[in-house]
Amino acid sequence: MARLRDSLRVLFGRARFEREMDEELTSHIEMMTEDLVQGGIPEPEALRRARASFGAVEGFKQDAREARGVEWSDAIGRELRHTGRALRRSPGYTVVALLTLAIGIGGTTAIFSLIDGLLFKPLPFREPDRLVNLFISARESPTGPANPFPWSYPKYRLTERTATSFEAMAGFSSGDANLLTGEPERVRIEYVSGDYFRILGVSPAVGRALDRSDDSIPKAHPVAVLSNGLWRRRFGADSAIIGRPITLGGHQIVVVGVAPRSFAGLSNGVDLWLPMMMAPLFEYDGVNEEAQNHWFSVVARLRPAATLATARSEMATVGRQVDGQFRDSDQGAAWSATAEPLAAVRVDPAVSRASWILFAATGAVLLIGAINLANLLLIRANGRRRELAVRTALGASRGTIVRHVLLESLTLSIAGGAIGVGVAWVTAPALAALGPKSGGGPGGTSYLFDATPTLDGRVLLFALAATIVTGLLVGLWPAWRASRQPAAGALHDVRITVGGGRLGQWGAAQALVLTEAALAVALVTGAVLLVRSFTKLTQLDLGFRPDHVLTFRVSPGTDGVAGRDPVQFRSVALAALRTIPGVEAAGTNLCPPLQGPCSISVVTGIDDRTLKGNEADRRIGVHVASPGYFDALRVPTLAGRVFDDRGRPGAARAVVVNETAAKRLWPGQNPIGEQLRVATFYFSGGASTVAVIGVVGDVRYASATEPAGLDVYVPALQATVAPSTFLVRTAGNPLGMVEAARRAIRSADPGLPIYNVRTMDEISRISTGRIRFATTLLGTFAAMALLLAAIGVYGVLAYSVSERAREIAVRMALGADRSEVTRLVLSLGMAPIAAGLVVGLGGALAGSRLLQGLLYGVEPGDPASFGAGALALAAAGLLASWMPARRAAGLDPNRVLREE
Repeated sequence: MARLRDSLRVLFGRARFEREMDEELTSHIEMMTEDLVQGGIPEPEALRRARASFGAVEGFKQDAREARGVEWSDAIGRELRHTGRALRRSPGYTVVALLTLAIGIGGTTAIFSLIDGLLFKPLPFREPDRLVNLFISARESPTGPANPFPWSYPKYRLTERTATSFEAMAGFSSGDANLLTGEPERVRIEYVSGDYFRILGVSPAVGRALDRSDDSIPKAHPVAVLSNGLWRRRFGADSAIIGRPITLGGHQIVVVGVAPRSFAGLSNGVDLWLPMMMAPLFEYDGVNEEAQNHWFSVVARLRPAATLATARSEMATVGRQVDGQFRDSDQGAAWSATAEPLAAVRVDPAVSRASWILFAATGAVLLIGAINLANLLLIRANGRRRELAVRTALGASRGTIVRHVLLESLTLSIAGGAIGVGVAWVTAPALAALGPKSGGGPGGTSYLFDATPTLDGRVLLFALAATIVTGLLVGLWPAWRASRQPAAGALHDVRITVGGGRLGQWGAAQALVLTEAALAVALVTGAVLLVRSFTKLTQLDLGFRPDHVLTFRVSPGTDGVAGRDPVQFRSVALAALRTIPGVEAAGTNLCPPLQGPCSISVVTGIDDRTLKGNEADRRIGVHVASPGYFDALRVPTLAGRVFDDRGRPGAARAVVVNETAAKRLWPGQNPIGEQLRVATFYFSGGASTVAVIGVVGDVRYASATEPAGLDVYVPALQATVAPSTFLVRTAGNPLGMVEAARRAIRSADPGLPIYNVRTMDEISRISTGRIRFATTLLGTFAAMALLLAAIGVYGVLAYSVSERAREIAVRMALGADRSEVTRLVLSLGMAPIAAGLVVGLGGALAGSRLLQGLLYGVEPGDPASFGAGALALAAAGLLASWMPARRAAGLDPNRVLREE
C-alpha cells in the first residue's frame, strides 16, 4: 500500500493521474485476490471480497484528488454525491434511519408548536410586554397561601383612582345573551370598561371602539362592538350595520364598531363587547354596587417609566387600602393585591407544566432514535472499515474521514427533518383537538388565546436546529471512531468491532443501548403512572349516571321574550320535553355536574343554632333543581323524598341536602324535618330558615377529581333565579334528540335558542381532558421509545452475532451446546438492558414528582407502576434478544470454520 501511496503522490496531470490510479487499484485487487485464494478461499469468493473491499473506486479517487489540493466546495459536492450513492445502495438502512428521525423530529416539533402557541407566541397587542394583569388575593388562614380573586366594581374604582404606575386600566368579564335580530342565537358577551380597547391597542375594522363616554352612566349607553366573525356570519359583513340597533335579550343595542379579525377578546371566543355599565341590564341591578361581588378581571398598561417591580410595590399598598375600606365583617385574613405580566398568566400553570413534560418526553424519544441511528452508523462504519482504510492509505486525513461520516449523518438528518416537518404539520392540528380546551390565570382570568399550533418561522427554526443538532450528535462518535481505525489492520481483515473485543465484552454499542433503555423505562414508567391514574378516574363514582343524558342551556331572562314568566316557561318546557318519544326523564338545574361549583353560599344556622367561625368549613353549593332532575341523572334518594309538583310558589319552603351535608351538619342524626339556614337560598324575600325533606347521594359538581362538598337543592318552582341547564335522559342516542328538544323549547317560547348542547358523557370526558391528553401522548411516546429500544437491542445483538460467528463456532466445536450459546447471547443482549433498568428506574423515581399534578389516586413512587415499567422493558429486551440468540444457536460450526 505504501508503494501505491508513493506512486500517487508523484503522479501529476489529471489524465495520467486517473490512468495510473486505475492501474494501481486493479493491481491491488488482483494481489488481494491471490492472497485470499492462497489462504483457502475459493477464487470466485476471493474476487468478490476483493472487489467489495475496493468497490468505492470513485470515492478513493476523490480522496486522492483532495490530497492534491482540490477545492473544498468541490470536495463537499463529491462527498454528497458519494453519500447519496451509498445510501441508495443500502435502502433498508436508509428507510429505517429516515423513519426514526422523522418520528423523533416531527413529534418534538409538533409539541414545540403547541408550547410555542401556549407560552411563547407574542400576545397580539400593542407593546404586550407592558400589559399586566391585576388581581386581589386573600388567605383563608393567616399562614395559608394567597388565593387570587376577581375584582368587585367598588374595589376596582378605588384602585383606578389610587394607582399611579399605570397609563390606564380596564375591567373585563364574559357573559351570555340572546341575540334576537334574525334567527335567535345565544352569543357570548364581554363586558369591558372604557379604556379596554385603548389599553390593548386594538383598532376596529369598521366604525369605532368603545370608550370612556360609553362607560360613564349605568344603563345609559346601549352600544356594542361586534366581533368580526359575528358581523360576517349574521350581517353579511355589511358596513351599514354601524349605527343600527340589534335586539339583545329584549333590549335595543346600537352597533358602533366591528373588531378586527384577529381579536377575540381577553376572554376568548367573544361575539360582541358591551360597556361594563350595561351589565346591570343583562345581569342584575346591583352587580356594580356590591363590594364583595367579585366578578371581573382587570388588565392595565404600565407607564413608560414604571417597572413591574414598582407596580407590584404600589399594588401591595393599594391592596391594604382596599382591605381597610371594604373589609367584610366575616372576613378572616387581610386582602392584598399584586400585578403579573399578562403573558405569564394567560395559561393554566397545570397545562403549562403538562406541556413541558410532554416536550421532554418527545425529546427523549428523539434521543433514543438518535442513539439507534448512531449505533447503525457505528455498525455501518465497521462494515466499511476496509473502504475507510483504503481512503486513509490513499492520503485522506482524519478530518476527511470525519467529514465523510458526518456528511452521511447530516444528510440523513436533514432528509428525516424535512419528513418530520410534514409529520408535525399533520399532527399539530390533532394536538390542538386533543388538548385541553380551557386555561386560566390568577384572579379568575381565562386567557387561552389562539394557541392553535402553527408551523410559523419560529417553529421551523426550532425544527432546523433540532435537525442539525441531531445529525451532529448521531455522527460525531461514529465519525471519531472511524477516523481512528488503523489502516493496516483493516486491510488485513483484522476485525475492529463496535460491540466489544469478544463475545460478552462491552463496547460503544452496548453503552448506547444502556442509555436508550434507561430513557425508555423512565418514559414507560411515567406512562403507566398516568394510565393507572386515568383508570382510577374512569372508575370513580360520580354520584350519577352520565350515559344517555343530553344537556343544553336556555336563558329566558326575567321578563321572558314572549312575555311569559320564567317559572311558567320552565313548567311548559319540561312538560313538552317529557312528551318526546324516547325521553325517560327531564329536569333543570343552575349548572350540570363536573363543570365547577355554580353558586356557593355559607351555612349560617342549623336548627336553633347560629354557626360562626371558619367560612371555608361552612361553604355549601346551592342548586336550583326542578322535579325530574334527580331522575334524569339517576341520583339516588337516601332518605325522605325529592321535589315534586307540591313545591310550587306559595307552598311551604323545603330543601334537599346531599349525603355529605347530612353527615357533617347532623352527625349521627336523621336530618329529615330539621331546619337549615343558608346566606343565599334564592327564595323570594332573601335568606330564610327551611326544612329538610330529603337526602340524596353526593354528586361531584366541581370536577371528577374533587370529592363532593356540602350541597343543598332548592325547588326551582319557588326560586327567584331561573335555572338555565336542562338535562334530558333518553332511551337511545341523546344527540338524536337535539332537534326534538329545540322544537319543545320553541313551543314554550319561540324566541329562545338552546345552546351549549352536550351529552353528559362528553362533559365527563372534558372533565378528565387534561389527564387524558397527557396519558394519550405520553403513552404513545413510551410505546415508541420501547419499540426503538427493542430495535436497538436487536440491531446490536444481530450484528454482534454475525461478527463473532467464528468465536461461537469455536465454542460449539469445543463442546458448548445450543442452550449454552442461547444463554450466552441472551445475557449479552440483556446486560445493557438490566443496567439501563437500574439507571432508568432511578431517573423515573426522580422525574415522577413532576407528574404529581396529573395523578389521581396514585402516588408518584407507586411500586406497581415501576414494576410494570421494568417488566415491559425487560420483555421487549428479551424478545429483541431471542431472535439473534436462536440464530447463533443454529449456526453450523463446520461450515463457519471452513468459510473462515
